[in-house]
Amino acid sequence: MQVIGRVALEQDVSVWFGTVIRGDTETIRIGRGSNIQDACV
Repeated sequence: MQVIGRVALEQDVSVWFGTVIRGDTETIRIGRGSNIQDACV
């Protein structure tokens, strides 16, 4: 898992292996209780 830049993970978020979240230019907000599955980009 890679979280790069402006990324906000709220409470009870699940991010699985192989995932890349890049907030290079804008903020990415992952909402409460979200589940980001394997290898998402």
